[in-house]
Amino acid sequence: MMGASVTPLVPVGRDECIDLLKTAACGRLAMTASAMPTILPVAIEMHGEDVRLRSLLGSHVLVHPDQVVALEADNLDDVAPEQWSVVVLGMLVVEEHDGEPGGSCTSPRFRLKTEFVSGWRSGAPSALADSTRNEATEGADGDLLRIR
Repeated sequence: MMGASVTPLVPVGRDECIDLLKTAACGRLAMTASAMPTILPVAIEMHGEDVRLRSLLGSHVLVHPDQVVALEADNLDDVAPEQWSVVVLGMLVVEEHDGEPGGSCTSPRFRLKTEFVSGWRSGAPSALADSTRNEATEGADGDLLRIR
Protein backbone atom coordinates (compact mmCIF):
# COMPACT_ATOMS: atom_id res chain seq x y z
CA MET A 1 0.00 0.00 0.00
CA MET A 2 1.70 3.13 -1.12
CA GLY A 3 0.60 6.37 0.46
CA ALA A 4 -1.72 4.75 2.99
CA SER A 5 -1.36 5.94 6.55
CA VAL A 6 -1.19 3.21 9.16
CA THR A 7 -2.80 3.81 12.53
CA PRO A 8 -1.24 1.77 15.32
CA LEU A 9 -3.58 -0.72 16.95
CA VAL A 10 -3.90 -0.82 20.73
CA PRO A 11 -4.92 -3.84 22.85
CA VAL A 12 -8.52 -4.23 24.01
CA GLY A 13 -10.00 -6.30 26.83
CA ARG A 14 -11.84 -9.60 26.67
CA ASP A 15 -15.38 -8.15 26.71
CA GLU A 16 -14.60 -5.82 23.82
CA CYS A 17 -13.02 -8.73 21.90
CA ILE A 18 -16.26 -10.71 22.29
CA ASP A 19 -18.30 -7.68 21.14
CA LEU A 20 -16.06 -7.27 18.09
CA LEU A 21 -16.38 -10.98 17.23
CA LYS A 22 -20.17 -10.58 17.27
CA THR A 23 -19.83 -8.17 14.32
CA ALA A 24 -17.72 -10.54 12.22
CA ALA A 25 -19.27 -12.73 9.53
CA CYS A 26 -16.13 -14.60 8.58
CA GLY A 27 -12.53 -15.13 9.61
CA ARG A 28 -9.45 -17.25 9.09
CA LEU A 29 -8.78 -20.51 10.92
CA ALA A 30 -5.07 -21.35 11.31
CA MET A 31 -4.42 -25.05 11.88
CA THR A 32 -2.42 -27.99 10.61
CA ALA A 33 -3.49 -30.32 7.82
CA SER A 34 -1.33 -33.37 7.13
CA ALA A 35 1.30 -31.89 9.46
CA MET A 36 1.51 -28.69 7.40
CA PRO A 37 0.29 -25.25 8.49
CA THR A 38 -2.78 -23.97 6.66
CA ILE A 39 -5.29 -21.17 6.92
CA LEU A 40 -8.94 -21.73 6.02
CA PRO A 41 -11.75 -19.24 5.48
CA VAL A 42 -14.63 -19.87 7.90
CA ALA A 43 -18.05 -18.38 8.61
CA ILE A 44 -18.38 -17.11 12.20
CA GLU A 45 -21.45 -17.07 14.41
CA MET A 46 -21.32 -16.30 18.11
CA HIS A 47 -23.26 -18.55 20.45
CA GLY A 48 -22.99 -17.00 23.89
CA GLU A 49 -19.23 -16.62 24.34
CA ASP A 50 -18.40 -19.58 22.10
CA VAL A 51 -17.66 -19.16 18.40
CA ARG A 52 -19.43 -21.46 15.96
CA LEU A 53 -17.44 -22.01 12.81
CA ARG A 54 -18.51 -23.38 9.45
CA SER A 55 -16.04 -24.20 6.73
CA LEU A 56 -16.46 -22.04 3.63
CA LEU A 57 -14.65 -24.71 1.61
CA GLY A 58 -17.09 -27.53 2.38
CA SER A 59 -15.38 -30.91 2.51
CA HIS A 60 -12.44 -29.88 0.31
CA VAL A 61 -10.16 -29.58 3.32
CA LEU A 62 -10.14 -32.18 6.06
CA VAL A 63 -10.49 -30.51 9.46
CA HIS A 64 -9.74 -32.73 12.42
CA PRO A 65 -11.59 -32.06 15.66
CA ASP A 66 -9.77 -31.83 18.98
CA GLN A 67 -6.80 -29.91 17.64
CA VAL A 68 -5.46 -26.58 18.80
CA VAL A 69 -6.27 -23.82 16.34
CA ALA A 70 -6.17 -20.05 16.05
CA LEU A 71 -9.11 -18.06 14.71
CA GLU A 72 -8.51 -14.53 13.47
CA ALA A 73 -11.29 -12.12 12.54
CA ASP A 74 -10.79 -8.48 11.70
CA ASN A 75 -11.91 -5.27 10.12
CA LEU A 76 -8.62 -4.05 8.66
CA ASP A 77 -10.08 -2.41 5.58
CA ASP A 78 -8.22 0.74 4.51
CA VAL A 79 -11.46 2.74 4.43
CA ALA A 80 -12.99 1.42 7.66
CA PRO A 81 -13.61 4.14 10.27
CA GLU A 82 -12.27 1.84 12.99
CA GLN A 83 -9.88 -1.03 12.44
CA TRP A 84 -9.63 -4.08 14.70
CA SER A 85 -8.35 -7.63 14.91
CA VAL A 86 -9.30 -10.42 17.34
CA VAL A 87 -7.54 -13.78 17.80
CA VAL A 88 -9.06 -16.78 19.61
CA LEU A 89 -6.85 -19.75 20.53
CA GLY A 90 -8.30 -23.06 21.59
CA MET A 91 -9.36 -26.63 20.97
CA LEU A 92 -11.64 -27.25 17.98
CA VAL A 93 -14.75 -29.27 18.90
CA VAL A 94 -17.11 -30.90 16.38
CA GLU A 95 -20.59 -29.47 16.77
CA GLU A 96 -22.56 -30.86 13.85
CA HIS A 97 -22.36 -31.79 10.20
CA ASP A 98 -24.50 -30.65 7.31
CA GLY A 99 -24.86 -33.81 5.29
CA GLU A 100 -26.65 -37.07 5.09
CA PRO A 101 -26.36 -39.51 7.99
CA GLY A 102 -23.45 -41.81 7.22
CA GLY A 103 -22.70 -39.81 4.10
CA SER A 104 -20.03 -37.30 3.30
CA CYS A 105 -19.93 -34.08 5.24
CA THR A 106 -20.47 -31.09 2.96
CA SER A 107 -20.16 -28.30 5.51
CA PRO A 108 -18.64 -29.25 8.86
CA ARG A 109 -19.51 -27.10 11.87
CA PHE A 110 -17.20 -26.61 14.82
CA ARG A 111 -17.18 -24.77 18.12
CA LEU A 112 -14.33 -22.84 19.67
CA LYS A 113 -14.43 -21.54 23.24
CA THR A 114 -13.17 -18.00 23.77
CA GLU A 115 -11.08 -18.97 26.77
CA PHE A 116 -7.94 -17.48 25.22
CA VAL A 117 -8.79 -14.32 23.32
CA SER A 118 -6.82 -11.18 22.50
CA GLY A 119 -7.59 -8.19 20.36
CA TRP A 120 -6.47 -4.84 19.07
CA ARG A 121 -8.24 -1.85 17.59
CA SER A 122 -7.38 1.60 16.32
CA GLY A 123 -7.75 4.50 18.69
CA ALA A 124 -7.12 5.08 22.37
CA PRO A 125 -6.72 2.09 24.69
CA SER A 126 -9.86 0.96 26.50
CA ALA A 127 -9.98 0.69 30.29
CA LEU A 128 -10.01 -3.11 29.99
CA ALA A 129 -6.91 -3.10 27.79
CA ASP A 130 -4.62 -2.41 30.72
CA SER A 131 -5.36 -5.87 32.12
CA THR A 132 -4.37 -7.52 28.81
CA ARG A 133 -0.85 -6.12 28.85
CA ASN A 134 1.78 -7.54 31.17
CA GLU A 135 5.50 -8.15 31.28
CA ALA A 136 5.08 -11.68 29.91
CA THR A 137 3.65 -10.47 26.60
CA GLU A 138 5.20 -7.04 26.34
CA GLY A 139 8.74 -6.18 25.32
CA ALA A 140 10.84 -3.74 27.30
CA ASP A 141 9.80 -0.95 24.95
CA GLY A 142 6.08 -1.86 25.03
CA ASP A 143 5.97 -3.79 21.75
CA LEU A 144 3.67 -6.81 21.79
CA LEU A 145 5.47 -8.44 18.86
CA ARG A 146 9.19 -8.85 18.76
CA ILE A 147 11.91 -11.12 17.40
CA ARG A 148 13.64 -13.32 19.92
